Amino acid sequence: MIVSIQRATELTGLSRSTINRHIASGKLTKTGKGIDTNDLIKCYEELKPKTAGTGDAASQSPISEHEQWLMDQVEYLLHDIKELKREAIHREERLLSIIESKLVTPQSALGLFKKFWK
Repeated sequence: MIVSIQRATELTGLSRSTINRHIASGKLTKTGKGIDTNDLIKCYEELKPKTAGTGDAASQSPISEHEQWLMDQVEYLLHDIKELKREAIHREERLLSIIESKLVTPQSALGLFKKFWK
């Protein structure tokens, strides 16, 4: 979904100047119509609307039920991704420890080797 810079500031909780600075640096990509929410999610990991006390309530558009549902789904998926990353790291550590333990030559094999090559 493409959103305006103003809507991007509402979804991220960042200022307009920060969003513009990230566009200028290439951290975010702006098309002619606005910023893709996928870019916002990739850049900031989660979207959160500004709190009501941070500005004029009339200038902030309310989040629709559909947008809220989508934001909840994104949050749920990000949580799943983090959990999967943790599991993958744990699995890698276990596999590396197994490989390292297999690489260590047992003493009995060294003894047998020494017997043949004395």
